[in-house]
Amino acid sequence: MDAEGKADADAQANTETPGIHTATLQWRDQGPLFATRADATGLAYLRGLIAGEAVAPPVAQVLGIEVVKADPGAVRFTMPVQDHFTNHLGFLAGGILSTVVDAALGCAVLSAVPADKDIVTLDLNVDFLRPVREIAGPVTVDAEVVHLGRNRGLASCRVVDADGRLCAVGKSSCLIRDKAPGGA
Repeated sequence: MDAEGKADADAQANTETPGIHTATLQWRDQGPLFATRADATGLAYLRGLIAGEAVAPPVAQVLGIEVVKADPGAVRFTMPVQDHFTNHLGFLAGGILSTVVDAALGCAVLSAVPADKDIVTLDLNVDFLRPVREIAGPVTVDAEVVHLGRNRGLASCRVVDADGRLCAVGKSSCLIRDKAPGGA
């Protein structure tokens, strides 16, 4: 049996075994990276994601992260809590929650910089205040710029569950840099 046949047989066996779940990861190519688009502002990019005119990065697609609001210096992201992202206690894994926090904080800064700039995260701090379970529904992250300098931006955020309960707070600083020719 070749590797493809074995994978098909394993997948079939998993669907027939109680307690075994299968997830298929699927994402769309995002096309030209934001960093390669010299004329695009971060705010226009984020609003393009909201309008469906731009494709989100693969990590956002796989985790279900969505930009639902983008204003200069402030963004709102949502992410569903799925059981396959939970830890041994049944809570959303801290690294998964940190990923949506990092994305929102960075994009808050990105939404405030000129078109010839992009950002990279320098540091990230997340304080977990309440465990998040799938039953709590999606999490919402509201992030805003606290300080915007020539080379560095600082943002903070609040993470709430579907009932509006505060689950985490975060902060990050980002390096503001010239867009590199050809990206990255």
